[in-house]
Amino acid sequence: MTLETCQVLAQTIRLVPSPTLRQDAVREVLSEHPDAPWLRHFVGQLWREDCDEMWTRAAIDAAPFGSAVCAIKDEIDAAREFGIDIPLRWSRENLTEIVRNRALLDFDGRPIAAIVYAEADYNGAFGEHNAMVEALIQNGYCVMYFDESTDTGVLRALRTATTRPSSPKSEPAALIVLGAHSSKTDMVFGRKGEGENRLSVEDKDIIVESLVKDTLRENGQIVLIACSAGEGREKEDNVANLFRGVFSHAKAQGIWSTEVPDNIGSWKFDPATHELTDVRFLRGKVYRP
Repeated sequence: MTLETCQVLAQTIRLVPSPTLRQDAVREVLSEHPDAPWLRHFVGQLWREDCDEMWTRAAIDAAPFGSAVCAIKDEIDAAREFGIDIPLRWSRENLTEIVRNRALLDFDGRPIAAIVYAEADYNGAFGEHNAMVEALIQNGYCVMYFDESTDTGVLRALRTATTRPSSPKSEPAALIVLGAHSSKTDMVFGRKGEGENRLSVEDKDIIVESLVKDTLRENGQIVLIACSAGEGREKEDNVANLFRGVFSHAKAQGIWSTEVPDNIGSWKFDPATHELTDVRFLRGKVYRP
């Protein structure tokens, strides 16, 4: 089965109205192909819509113990020990590195890249960023990844990314990356899309009082993978300007955002210093406050 066919099959199963029938359909696929190389992609497509361990997890638990199924179960369990509810948006190699970093007891000298993505991802846009994480790892970053559904969860994740159990002091991140479906004024992290599930320009006072600014080092950078976060540029209240106000010590023009509905395409690093030097969005409308 090709990955495209696999994706269509997953989409078809998600449309079945009964959770029990969906579970039966998934279990049948896993039972017939317990060692198929495409199973991880198949389960990942389902899991992003069902990360609460309901019918997808029930189907996995009921499936025969083929090597592919067992590996998927192990990955999900290892990631969820650290509150990562949608682990299969990452490749096996990236997820292994992410879990290893989350388990660190102390800082190891690598610059920290704190990545917080929304749990809510209706179209799978945040499952397309594996090459970006690979680039961070290759450039020597300690990738600290979290998926969150609330505004307070996002702030807590940034603080967790910059602390270690065995260290009395925190170490600010060199790079913060936030990914969520959004509008000019709101980033949506949870499925309900309202209240605490949003991080809004109206929350500036709460964000400032949280002292989250201390999680970014002097001249650090921020990448907002969020549609229209820079709409209106410097003339209007928008998410990008919110973060410039909160993280006033970020590098000049070091907060990267897009003016339009878009997804990130690529980023580049200085080969000598490994510092982020360029971020490209697919439609090219970049705003850097």
